[in-house]
Amino acid sequence: MIALLKSDFEHIGQVAKHCDQRKLDIAIQEAIVFDLRPIFCDFFYDLQNNWGSVEKIWTSLIEGGEYINCKENTINILGVKKALTYLAYSRYVIINSFDDTPNGQVTKTNQFSIPKPLAEIQSYATKYKNMGLTLIDDAKGYICNNSDSGEFDNYDFTTCVDCGCSECKGTTQSRSFGLRGTNIEKKI
Repeated sequence: MIALLKSDFEHIGQVAKHCDQRKLDIAIQEAIVFDLRPIFCDFFYDLQNNWGSVEKIWTSLIEGGEYINCKENTINILGVKKALTYLAYSRYVIINSFDDTPNGQVTKTNQFSIPKPLAEIQSYATKYKNMGLTLIDDAKGYICNNSDSGEFDNYDFTTCVDCGCSECKGTTQSRSFGLRGTNIEKKI
């Protein structure tokens, strides 16, 4: 069974010691069902069945590890679990910002805090989602590199690039948050 613990978020983002565990659990479940499952299709069920496996090929994929790609480079991956943690955290920052009341959704405030604007929270969440998706791509490279292992037979290898090597475009898929500027030109 795929699961994350609060401790898995320690080096990802800030989760308060006394966070609302229900909101964190909701974010984790949403990331599993609405992010991870659609990304991996039928292979998701293999991940689910091998989540606690002690076989090296599965622990490297889930917990992180390294492999030699087709260009003889040692590739380190952080694993599907870390990717899932980033995806869950991106959902948690949105969910945690709101509380349900009899009068509808509200943002909790008090005299010592100022709520963040929703657009800034969404940008922050997008940043973490993009980082999680980058880690998923790394994990897919590992799967493709191990296509002949027999362990990953339910994976759709038609999506693999080249011989299991990730295609590097020299740009980052991860985006931070903040203002974006452009030059304005006056046409005469």
